[in-house]
Amino acid sequence: MTASTGNHAQSIAFAAARHGLPAVIVMPTSAPDGKIAATKALGADVELHGPTMSEALEHARSVADERGWRFVSPDDVEILHGHATVSLELLRAHPDLEAVYLPVGSGTGAAGACLVRDALAPDCRIIGVQSAQAPAAHRAWQSGEPATAPCTTRASGLATAASFERTQAVLRARLDDFLLVDDDEIDAARRLLATHAHTLAEGAGAAALAGLLADPNRPARCAAIVSGGNADAHELATLTAPE
Repeated sequence: MTASTGNHAQSIAFAAARHGLPAVIVMPTSAPDGKIAATKALGADVELHGPTMSEALEHARSVADERGWRFVSPDDVEILHGHATVSLELLRAHPDLEAVYLPVGSGTGAAGACLVRDALAPDCRIIGVQSAQAPAAHRAWQSGEPATAPCTTRASGLATAASFERTQAVLRARLDDFLLVDDDEIDAARRLLATHAHTLAEGAGAAALAGLLADPNRPARCAAIVSGGNADAHELATLTAPE
């Protein structure tokens, strides 16, 4: 059992199906229909609970305890290591990169990138990017303490209203910078990806590019991780022109 806005949900659903295990995914009521359908198609049951990930997580933990099921937190060490594999492939192929930008929801992708960077490319800067309309992880990173924040972002994959303990421990020690970008900047990055790279990214997937474009200190050799391709119908409809 786990809770997710959609991306982590599909990975757990896939893994459970491969091992012949039942899986229940709790999603916030704001989760896009496409992510719900994709998770169900992989064999998992989906329950909707609460407006944000914070309520969905609390409900999932409670139900898992009641049923005696394993609860897989989005910031479990195994999940963090799984997210790190994309950075492993990237830095093996391009060890001379000066910076890598990654979106931050729970922060597992950015934390994993920090661990890989330390091992393979210590001179490369790892930069997290989060929506200014869901800044909980950014606040926790700045303050050094757990944090919550209002969550009104249109980017469902970034819609976390509270920081995560394990990922914050890594980010505070190793993350080089953490940028906030507005949802409109994320939408502009989605359109740029669609028109110039022919890549249909959801909001969370385009956040890293939005951060790269907004960063006046970006180096010449840098990369942005496009980590979410679950754009819903509304997101696709807004690709051609700003709202």
